[in-house]
Amino acid sequence: MKRIAQTIRCDGYFGHFYVVGDRLLVATATELICFGEDADLIWKRSNLAIDGVIVDGIGDGVIEGQGEWDPPGGWRTFRLLLSTGEPT
Repeated sequence: MKRIAQTIRCDGYFGHFYVVGDRLLVATATELICFGEDADLIWKRSNLAIDGVIVDGIGDGVIEGQGEWDPPGGWRTFRLLLSTGEPT
């Protein structure tokens, strides 16, 4: 097993890790960041929230999640392509 460390600045705070096959998704206060298996940055999608990003599910190459825009409880859904981070 290869061990690689990567440092990247995140917006606000770190929220969650999500492992999807050979990808690692990192959710922060406002964004979702995708790394490949060699810890290379694949994409970064900002402006998904102001106080928390949650991934609800991933299927057929699409990430479905929520971002909190109006705390507490003002969540809005989003859908992103796993390959590019672009909205669907």
